[in-house]
Amino acid sequence: MSEQRGQALVMWMVFLSVILLVTIGCTSAWVLIQDRQRLMTLCRIQSLHTFRDVQRPLEHLLSLNPQSKILRTWLALAQAKLALALSTSNVPLATEARIEIREIRRKQKILDQTQKQLIQLANLKLHSGVLKTSLDLQKTFRDIQKKNLGWSQTTFILQNPYIPKLAVRAEDHRLAPIYLPLENFERRQASTQAWTQVYQLTGFLHYQHKSHSQCNATLEEKTWIPKIRRDKPLLKWLS
Repeated sequence: MSEQRGQALVMWMVFLSVILLVTIGCTSAWVLIQDRQRLMTLCRIQSLHTFRDVQRPLEHLLSLNPQSKILRTWLALAQAKLALALSTSNVPLATEARIEIREIRRKQKILDQTQKQLIQLANLKLHSGVLKTSLDLQKTFRDIQKKNLGWSQTTFILQNPYIPKLAVRAEDHRLAPIYLPLENFERRQASTQAWTQVYQLTGFLHYQHKSHSQCNATLEEKTWIPKIRRDKPLLKWLS
C-alpha cells in the first residue's frame, strides 16, 4: 500500500513539474514576443519619422533640377552671343553678353549653395534621427530588463546603427549640377538598427534563447515616401 502511494506521489510530482515547465515555457514565449514587438514597433515608427524629415529636403533638391537646366541653357546662349560679338568686333553686343553671363553665374552660385545646404540638412536629419532611435532602443532595453521575471533574465546587445548619407549624386562637377538618385536607391538609402536579445531561464532549467532582430527603413524610389524594408529575423537556439 505504501509503495502504491509512493508511486502515486512520484507521478503527481512529475505531473506538476510538467505543468510548471509548460507554464514557464508559455509565459517565457509570450514575454519574448511582447518584448520583440515593442522594440520593433518603436524602431519602425521612429525610423519612418526620420525619413519623413529626410523626404522634404530630398524632394526640394530634385525639384531644383529644372532650374539648373534652364540656367545652363541660358549660359550656353550667352556664351554663344559673346563668341559671335567677339568674332564680329561688336563691342556693345559683347558687353551685353558679358553682363548676362555674370548674372547667370551669380544665380548659379546661389542655386549651388541651396543644393548643398539641402544635402547637408538631409544628412543631418539622417544622423540625428538614427542616433535618437538607437538611444531610445537602449532606454527601452533597460526598462525591459528592470521587469525581468523571477525565473528569467533578458539581456540585449545593440549593434552600432548604419547611418546612410543622402543617396544622390551630381551629374557632373560643374556649378549648380543636376542631382540624380543613386542606382539601387532604396538599398543605399536604408538605415539599419540591429540588436540581439538573449533570454535565459535561471535556476535548475539552464535554458537560453538568442534572437537577432533588424529594423530597416528607407525612401521609396520615385515617390520618395518613407517605407520599412522587410527583413526576416534570424533565430539561433543555444543549449
